Amino acid sequence: MEGVVEISWFCPGGDDEDRFDNCVTFTNLHGDAKEHKKQLTFLQEVSSLIVVLMSTSDDDEENRKIVRDLSQSPRPLICLLDNKEQTMANNSNKKVMIGIRNRNEAELTEELVTTIRRLMELSNIALSLEDLAPMARKQGFLIDEDQRECKEAKEKADVLMALLRELNISQVKENLLPLQGHLWHLWCKKDKELYHLREKGNQSIEQHKSEIETEKQRIRRQQLTRALPLNDLMQAVLEILQNNSETQTTHYFLQWLSVLLDNLTAEHLEQLNEKKNNLWSRIQTEKQKAPKSTDLQGWQKEIEAISTEISDCTLGIEQLLREVGQIYEALEEASPTEDTIYLSLPQIAADLMISGAPIELMDGDASYVPLNHNVQDLKRRILMAAKQELRGSIMRTSDVKLRVQDLWRALVNENFIFSFRNTREVMAMSKLETMYNSWTWELRSYVLDLQNQLINQIMNGKIQELTLGTLEDPVTEKYKAIQQELDKYFNEDPDNEILIQWKASFENKLINLKEALIFESKNKAEGHISYKKNQEILDNKKSGYEKELLERSRELALTVKDKELSEEELHVKFNQLWEKWVFAVTSTLPSVTEPDIDVDSENILLDYFKKETDVVNILKKKSRKEFEINYEKHVKMRKRFGLITRNLEVYDKESIKRITDCIVSRYTEMIKNLQRLQCDYNPSYFHEILNIIEEGVKSAPTEERYTFTSKYKIDLSLCLFQGASENFKDMHRAFKRANDPRSYLESKKDDFFMSFKISCQGASSIKTFVDFLWHKLTPAISNTIWEQMAPKIAGDMRATCPAFNGNRANLEKHILISLAENEKFDDYWKYLHNPESYFKDYIQNYIKKYCSEQNNKIKTFLKISVGDIKNVILSAIHESTARAKDKSSTVSGWLDLFCGHLGNNLNFPRKDLVSIEHQEIKDIEFLKEAMNKALDPAMITVEQECMSMPVEDRVPEIQKMLSEHLCGCWKQCPFCGAICTNTIPNHDGDHSVPFHRPNAVIGWRYSKTEVLCLNICTSSVASDDSFTTKSTSYLYKTYRQAGGEYATWSITPDTSTQPYWKWFVCHFRSNLEEKYKKKFTGRGEIPDAWTKITKEDVLDDLEKQ
Repeated sequence: MEGVVEISWFCPGGDDEDRFDNCVTFTNLHGDAKEHKKQLTFLQEVSSLIVVLMSTSDDDEENRKIVRDLSQSPRPLICLLDNKEQTMANNSNKKVMIGIRNRNEAELTEELVTTIRRLMELSNIALSLEDLAPMARKQGFLIDEDQRECKEAKEKADVLMALLRELNISQVKENLLPLQGHLWHLWCKKDKELYHLREKGNQSIEQHKSEIETEKQRIRRQQLTRALPLNDLMQAVLEILQNNSETQTTHYFLQWLSVLLDNLTAEHLEQLNEKKNNLWSRIQTEKQKAPKSTDLQGWQKEIEAISTEISDCTLGIEQLLREVGQIYEALEEASPTEDTIYLSLPQIAADLMISGAPIELMDGDASYVPLNHNVQDLKRRILMAAKQELRGSIMRTSDVKLRVQDLWRALVNENFIFSFRNTREVMAMSKLETMYNSWTWELRSYVLDLQNQLINQIMNGKIQELTLGTLEDPVTEKYKAIQQELDKYFNEDPDNEILIQWKASFENKLINLKEALIFESKNKAEGHISYKKNQEILDNKKSGYEKELLERSRELALTVKDKELSEEELHVKFNQLWEKWVFAVTSTLPSVTEPDIDVDSENILLDYFKKETDVVNILKKKSRKEFEINYEKHVKMRKRFGLITRNLEVYDKESIKRITDCIVSRYTEMIKNLQRLQCDYNPSYFHEILNIIEEGVKSAPTEERYTFTSKYKIDLSLCLFQGASENFKDMHRAFKRANDPRSYLESKKDDFFMSFKISCQGASSIKTFVDFLWHKLTPAISNTIWEQMAPKIAGDMRATCPAFNGNRANLEKHILISLAENEKFDDYWKYLHNPESYFKDYIQNYIKKYCSEQNNKIKTFLKISVGDIKNVILSAIHESTARAKDKSSTVSGWLDLFCGHLGNNLNFPRKDLVSIEHQEIKDIEFLKEAMNKALDPAMITVEQECMSMPVEDRVPEIQKMLSEHLCGCWKQCPFCGAICTNTIPNHDGDHSVPFHRPNAVIGWRYSKTEVLCLNICTSSVASDDSFTTKSTSYLYKTYRQAGGEYATWSITPDTSTQPYWKWFVCHFRSNLEEKYKKKFTGRGEIPDAWTKITKEDVLDDLEKQ
């Protein structure tokens, strides 16, 4: 390719992203310029500016001379230097040097484009290809137009053009290309009817088919009557193609003819298109000014007439070659002939295909594939050429024909989705999703158990920092085991050939879930670490108080140690000094300034809404009423087409209510989390509430017909702030009680007395020591067992409850069954307009029912957990005793070992035992026996306590687990409100559902009527109907063009719509009409077939899924 000058064109598209405003031609000389001096000289002469790539490796005298010559030329010059990293200075003139070393490609491209645009403004050279011919001849280049065959081809093309110029351009097709007009279009229409046969009156399908075939033959004969004998144009075309089929002349002829035909029609077509565009703009303007103007219809007819004329005037070689093909087809079907010129048509077609001429596969005007050529008639040279080039396996020409014919039959039958294959895919996907849910639950359960162990270790003080591998290593190991199960399933399942298309997607889902679980667990663990660190200062202070009191307690114990005092006497001695001790320890503490939470609340609101008028007066009038939506003050409706204010519909109100409920729900969850962490008040919590409101307001889909006003945000903020203030005050009081030195020491009084008592008893104090230890241990055991109930119950429900042992679609199926069985319209209403909330309510109610009905099973779970913890404690007693004896440890050492063994399984901080760690107990073996003896009675007590706890307290936690696992994506179809069935929130790719609903279920009406719309999305997208969003109307077929939520949904034509929602519309017709204030009349009249669907029918249909 060296020495070849490659040429390309840039043509602007008329938008802001165009790099150049006008057409620009780029030429590229391949190879080293100094070795192709003629090409270089030619390019210097014809170019507006020159770009040279300079390499330091080619820095020699000859190259420098070329660059000097170029720089002395009046042409602008750009030098790209591969040894420089930036643009050289003084680049404001016509000579520019740009460094390209280590440059960012986008940045370098932008700089080049900017420089080229600037330099082109300084150069006024504009040449056509014809203008270049004399310059090329001067350099000794060969010119195609100078070749004999090219000249002959041009002469032949000129002859044809002379024939065409005798007629008006718009009459050429009608008179000279008669096989492509009305008759051909009618024949195509009849042929397509063969693939949509219907009983016609009393005719059978076969009679109808025969009638169509006869009609096709009649049309073909009419075509031939018009086409034969051939007119001068087609006679000349066929003779040229036949006589020159093996020469270069045909190629040149088609090229010249293409150029000349473009020249003939371009100006007229441009005028027609401009006229059409102007007329269209006028229509649009008039529609906005006067939608019912009488001129509109007349202008529309003008546009249609212009469009017809544009079609008539569109003329290129594809139309001529199409006519050649139609001549052959018509003759073969209607009047076989032995004329040589006609018999040679397949050979001509083969030669054209080999030469690279454009042979169309589909007639764009008639939307038809004319592929009835006899493959055996095609020129054998195609097969010969294929054999010569054959190095492996290629598709045969006959195979190509069959493939295209199969494709065409699928197209005209509208049969791209084959029922049998589609059914197998749906079944395989459903089974795969069920397996996937099983794998993800296994991973979730493992991570939850690991997370609980980590939190226990953090709260026990065993982990101060979370290393990278603490979570990731065990979770990754579990993930790999599940990944092997997934691989095995995809490889061994009978439907593995179908499943393989989804393998990568499900692998990615599993990876994303693993990362999300690690991230979530890491955040929770780090949150506990942060909380633990924040508490260290307070804990250190508490430890100081405890040490001082313990020291005083031991001093008192020494004074009475040898005296045999009763427990009552010990209490008297201890109480006499307790108050004095506490006062002495706490009297030196500084006073603490109390926060004014109400003032903080007002100041934060005033600052946040400082740009809003009258906010001060609003704050003054605040009351403790619950927030109520005032649609006039809180919502502003968008205008349709920018002019007409929309009416607030029922589904708008439901959307507003759903968003408000979501904000309040997030606020409530935030308060509960803070209360659970036992945090002190912080003013930043108010800012977090404002952020929740702002995010909720912004979450309204862009397609919504309304926006929230600032009054909405102010009133909602004020209401939530008032409730939060009371909660924050309670939190502060609770925190103060828990951390106030005197209150804290009073809560530990019994512990200090126990320590005092043990010190007084000396060697006989082991029983008291053990009683105290079990007194501390028992609540920790109860809490741990009770915490384990939520995942155990959730796991059992996943395994045994039909609604939860499958995928998301299975859960929704059971919800629909439940709704139909109960026949409560209010439940349906919530399901339709706030599905996420309804799903959670359904799961919560199901859990309550399970807990009520499966009480014995839950007791069994409790007993199993008690047994497991008992074994853990027993092991800890034996292990810590054995190691303590080996190390000759004290009681303090034994406690260290004992708590260490329990660390993963119980939240039992070692620091809680500081009051007994210094006791003089030397017989560790006796301590072990005492602990073992107390174990069974203590575990019986724990079991009784757990049995008495209300299992309903765990329902919210169980509901959260199952909801997170099963609910997935919550996006709703923008037309019918059906919920996306993808199991992953924020998933990649389009949203989709297996079945859509009549639009009436969410209140859609036919445009400009009060009639509820019965259209189903999958039927709408196959129709020519349109819908309006914001200020624009779109065809359902092109619904993605509406952007926003519409562009994220995949809705395909489908006739397999569930009977469920048809039954719902019929059964709750009056409820829907009353709620939406609209009627099922006229276009919305419910079909009789729908009214015949029974509840048993829909339940049977759901059960089969």
